[in-house]
Amino acid sequence: MEDGFSDAVTFYRKMQGLNIEPNLITLLGLLRACLGISALSLIKEIHGFSIRNDMDPHSHLRSGLVEAYGRCGCLHEARLVFDNIKEKDVVAWSSLISAYSLHGQAEKALETFDKMEAANVKADEITFLGVLKACSHAGLADEARMYFAMMRARYSVEPNSDHYACLVDVLSRAGRLYEAYEVLKRMSKKATAKAWGALLGACRTYGEVELAEISGRALLEMEPENPANYVILARIYGSQGQYEKAERLRKEMEERGIKVSPGSSWVVHLG
Repeated sequence: MEDGFSDAVTFYRKMQGLNIEPNLITLLGLLRACLGISALSLIKEIHGFSIRNDMDPHSHLRSGLVEAYGRCGCLHEARLVFDNIKEKDVVAWSSLISAYSLHGQAEKALETFDKMEAANVKADEITFLGVLKACSHAGLADEARMYFAMMRARYSVEPNSDHYACLVDVLSRAGRLYEAYEVLKRMSKKATAKAWGALLGACRTYGEVELAEISGRALLEMEPENPANYVILARIYGSQGQYEKAERLRKEMEERGIKVSPGSSWVVHLG
């Protein structure tokens, strides 16, 4: 990601050196490159250039700025740009929702979604991903179930693996482990490691061994070389005094040539 950002900036500076003014496509590409790096100074430079050259009113550019400012945590700036978009499309609304969600402002994210509905803008899968992440960060399990059901019923949006992972995460955090497991079993697509990992982590928190074994084994099949999955499952066994099962995990790791990360002790993990 950093290499791509560096290449984009280098190209942009060369254009400037040749007195070639960037067009809309160039600026959108630069903003996209900034997303993974949170390059606030460049984002502000792009914003200023767009204003000086009468490019600022373009909705795609402003939506890109909302997203970019949001990634940097500059929510005030993101909201100012959003408020100045005359024709707010689904991209603009989703960008603001995601910005609030990313920084733990679930209430504002959900309020923005309500305003989006009131404006008769149809939500898409990106919108709902932001909404579900907001629910997950705030521990709003019932609300997450409501929005998840709304996707299909009201908007005909088919949930993807990321939506399912968010729902499993919020249910798991709330201690509704078997409910989360039922969601995983009913998924229309194969569950991801992220979803199983959310359940396994919650099983450790709540001392749930039966589901820990199920989710742990699912993870070991999907990510057989990831030592973290072995360690977390071993910790759960150890917390319940099931040291024989933990020892079998240790031997399984040895047979596969998998090592625990430096600085970690298998014995400590059992306690």
